[in-house]
Amino acid sequence: MDKTLEVLDFSLKGRDDFFLTTSFGYQSEMLFFLMAELGLKPKCLYVRSHLALEGVNDQMEYLLSKYDVDLTTVDRNEWLETEMEGLSFMELPDLKRRYICKQLKRAPLLEYIKNKSCKIWLSGIRRDQTSSRSETKFMSVTDLSVIKLSPLFSWSKSEVKSFISNNQLRVNSRYFDFCKVNENKECGLHV
Repeated sequence: MDKTLEVLDFSLKGRDDFFLTTSFGYQSEMLFFLMAELGLKPKCLYVRSHLALEGVNDQMEYLLSKYDVDLTTVDRNEWLETEMEGLSFMELPDLKRRYICKQLKRAPLLEYIKNKSCKIWLSGIRRDQTSSRSETKFMSVTDLSVIKLSPLFSWSKSEVKSFISNNQLRVNSRYFDFCKVNENKECGLHV
């Protein structure tokens, strides 16, 4: 953790043009904890939809009472209902599901970046999570006109479990995202 904090501190020192994204899922508290350790109040984007289920509201309430975060929530349920045309998500053709998952979060993300004049996006993704993330690096260039920092990129599952346990962080282990029901196990945000 010390090395991660050191690199994050160096990368963010004196900056206010960074933000993080959260799902309020499995390991969301990890990034919030790291920001608090650095004494930073991060801007944060959460895209709400009924495709992400289980414990999200409870985890959000818990984390917001514990950490100082400038949260922007974008509710995409109305947009989602229009796109789904009365069908359940899993009844939709694969191409339509992929389109929905990509646009569900990326459109609000692009608007957020523009409106908040952000230059750095902090993400909690790790190399060992999926095969599509296996090449994740600490810093990467995106097609969104921001640099993406993934401070947990090299952490193993056992390191994450240890970190969570040692720091008594709360995990939303019930979290489920329908957009991750695909061959890449990606929600559409990290492409």
